[in-house]
Amino acid sequence: MKSSHPNENIIRQYLLGKLNDQKELEEELSDQMFFDDDLSQMVDSIEDEILDDYLDGALSPADTQAVKEYFLCPPERKDKLQFARVMRSYFGTNQTALAPAQTTLPPRRQIDAGSAVVLRSHARTFGEIAALFLLSISCLLYIGHVRRQLQSSSAESQENLQRLEAERQHSASLEKQLAELFPTKLILVNARPRAGSPDVGMGHLEIKPSTRIIQVEISLKQVPPPHSFDVALENPTGISPLWSKTDVPASPRVLTFDMPPQGIQPGSYSIAIKPHGQPGTQTKHYDFQVTVAR
Repeated sequence: MKSSHPNENIIRQYLLGKLNDQKELEEELSDQMFFDDDLSQMVDSIEDEILDDYLDGALSPADTQAVKEYFLCPPERKDKLQFARVMRSYFGTNQTALAPAQTTLPPRRQIDAGSAVVLRSHARTFGEIAALFLLSISCLLYIGHVRRQLQSSSAESQENLQRLEAERQHSASLEKQLAELFPTKLILVNARPRAGSPDVGMGHLEIKPSTRIIQVEISLKQVPPPHSFDVALENPTGISPLWSKTDVPASPRVLTFDMPPQGIQPGSYSIAIKPHGQPGTQTKHYDFQVTVAR
């Protein structure tokens, strides 16, 4: 320690606020501590010593009062005191176990200043290790908390996805029911004319994404109509029907039946009808154009 440094007793009185009536000395010491690293380290060591004495109950009543009213005013000293208490609480068992192996040491005041600084430096390092240990524990607790929040959020997201899927299926079911209640209609009036006869307008069918059933209505001009018909959906080639149904009952002047939309693409088609059970009867074709809405 440099000879220009104040002695330990002066520094101790300064830290306990007992130099307030000596403003010049107090200011000089404050400036010296700010610019002199060795003095600053010495002051830190004496602070540790005051805290140890305070926790041990070794201070006089006047010094104890000074610690409470002046020394512990700065937040960093309160933190030091808290760390010291934590260390004592956590490592108290180790101190008890090591007590029999310790040799008798001379009183604190008999240790030279250099040795005291070294011992308190080790105590400070030990305190930093304890603080790092506590910080690690806090980080682990925080990580566990975040992990639980993420798991909860993931479970909630899965719940929402399941709810959305249920809503989608419910909407699809309602759409199907509506399509069955209000099927797409195809009304055909004029049969394909014979050769040499004037052409007539074709029917039109628009298939939408919601189309589940096509309800076909064909106007029958025979009076009275046959009891039932065989019907078939044909493409322009007419080689093989895309769909067919036999023995479809007919109402007066109208033949009505349901037809599935599957397999029908944009283009020209025709419905072929023939009286059921009458092989020699001529087949009539009702042509129509199909468009598909996307």
